[in-house]
Formats: sequence, C-alpha cells, structure tokens
Amino acid sequence: MSPRKKEDNEAIRERRKAHILEVALNLFARVGYESTTISKISNEAKISKGLLYNYFDSKEDLLKSLILDLNKMEEGMMSSVIDDDPQVMLRNIITAFFKTLVEDKDKWKLISALTFQVEKFEFIQDLASQKMLGYHQLFEDLLTRSEIENAKEEAQMLGAIFDGIAFQYLVIHGEYPLNQMKDYLIKKYCSN
Repeated sequence: MSPRKKEDNEAIRERRKAHILEVALNLFARVGYESTTISKISNEAKISKGLLYNYFDSKEDLLKSLILDLNKMEEGMMSSVIDDDPQVMLRNIITAFFKTLVEDKDKWKLISALTFQVEKFEFIQDLASQKMLGYHQLFEDLLTRSEIENAKEEAQMLGAIFDGIAFQYLVIHGEYPLNQMKDYLIKKYCSN
C-alpha cells in the first residue's frame, strides 16, 4: 500500500475538523457552551482529547472557529440575495432568513444562547455589534429606496422582528406560524 498524498491527508484533516465543529455545534446548542466539555466533544466525535487538541487549542478556540464558520455561511447567504431592486432584495432576505431558521436550527440555538452571553466573549460581542449595525444600515437603505416611511425606525423594527421570530420559533417549534409571518413581512415590506 502506498503512502497517502499530501492532498489526501489535508482532505482527511478538513473532514475531521468539520466533524468536530458539527459535534461541538450540536452540543453547544443542546446543552450549552458552559456545560459542554472537551471530553464530551471528543467522546461524541469518537476521537481522543489529544487528537481534538491537534485541531483546536481550547474550547473557546473551537467556539471561535465555529462562529467564524457561521459568519462565512451567512456572508455566502447574503451574497445570494443581492438584487438591484430593493423590494426584491428585501424579499430575498426575508425568504433566506426563514429558510435558514428551519434548516439550521442548531446554529440559531447557539447564536441565541451566545447573544445573552456576549459580554463573556469579546470577539463575539465585536462581531455581533458589527453585524447588527451592518444589517440595520442595509435594511434602512433598502427601505429608503423602497420609499417606506420612517425607514430608519422601520429598519430597527425589522431587525427586532427577525430576532423575535427566531427566539419564538426556537422556543415554540412547530406551533410557531413561520409561513404566515414570512408572508406578512413580505407583504408589509415588499409590496409597493
């Protein structure tokens, strides 16, 4: 049997790292960051703690990698919603928000849990602040271009609505009227 190529080793490393991140995301979302230990992560990932430390220096390093991966995913999603027509772009954003809320529930659980602990993790606080301000500015621009009155206040309201919907959906699950809320927001903001 011939030795593995460098590319094969790198592919194996990336798959293993992605698996560790997936396991950590699931545990952080299910039992919380504080209650999740490196031992729990390594046991669930079916690897040794020593091997896990080959990929991540600490639990906080793992969390940081996870947050950065979530940020990349979000940036990819945002690049897919761009449109010159502000109402079409708002519709795309609303639709993508509801889609990811259903498809990526563990990610939303983690984001929600960390939101209430932002002061504990400076890098999360900085990233969350930048994201919120960026979204409010984007919403304000799109609403202004859509000739919505009080665009600045409506942008703040839309951000708060998204946060509230995510929180309520994560708590209520199947009882929450996601489709009705999506349709309501599209009608309210995209029907000029």
